[in-house]
Amino acid sequence: MKVVCAQTRHSTRDETSVMLLTHYTMGCQSGFTCMVFYRRDTNVMEVQAGAQTKRMEDACTTPYFNRATIPYITLVTATPESRECPYVGKFAVRSLIKGGRRTRSSTHNRQVEMYHFRQNYHVDRHSKTFYGEVDHIIRTKRVDRFSDCDNEGFSNLIVGCSSADIMEFRSECPTSDFITSYSCHGGWEENGTHYLIATPISRSPHGAHRYCFIYREYDPYLLLFSSSSDNCDRSLKPGVTGDLIFNATIIGKCVDINSMSARNQFHWTMNIIPLLNLIIAVVSYIQR
Repeated sequence: MKVVCAQTRHSTRDETSVMLLTHYTMGCQSGFTCMVFYRRDTNVMEVQAGAQTKRMEDACTTPYFNRATIPYITLVTATPESRECPYVGKFAVRSLIKGGRRTRSSTHNRQVEMYHFRQNYHVDRHSKTFYGEVDHIIRTKRVDRFSDCDNEGFSNLIVGCSSADIMEFRSECPTSDFITSYSCHGGWEENGTHYLIATPISRSPHGAHRYCFIYREYDPYLLLFSSSSDNCDRSLKPGVTGDLIFNATIIGKCVDINSMSARNQFHWTMNIIPLLNLIIAVVSYIQR
């Protein structure tokens, strides 16, 4: 299909969106369609394309073009630059659902019991409902670190710690070294809902080229996440519907993670030194 710009119908003052009347040619067929382009970030653009018509004057009218119902097509530059990821820190993942299948053993409750992990393991407990459709159980408390290994996937979300533009999904299960990394390319906000475009750093041949992570703040400590492959589907409700659905509760900052890594490295070094001394002593004794 070949599309040629025929007229500029409307453009915002800040040039973040423009409506174009276009003429298309597809084989022996031709006609007109209305298109709106939205600049979302440096590397990201969205497009809405209306229905095709033979009459130029009809293309941008309601029967053929309705912004409220036409889906968005997400476009990313061929070689997108990485951008800083939002919400830097470490998050605990709860209520993980992949492709409509819940991956943790607990069942839904109509009441959301939220336990917030704070200093000295102080616990605040309160109840809320969300959307009136699906409520989730979120518990972040002092428990065994491997208690969520029934997630069959990841248990932590690490954002901007290894690199400002990288977010990682990790599993802390002792039998798994599962890590999936994504590079952030930009995002935007609409009426309290945030959209983040990210690409998997190591992608399988059959995997999606990019993902749209859709999230919303439930409170200062909790984010509700959903993901959509390729395009940002406006019909999705964060934490309720989507290809990948989960809740993320903040449990630490990057400095905490780096400090822990440094401590682990120190302890490993202190443990290996006596072993090296023993090996040297044995070798010296044998060589006498």
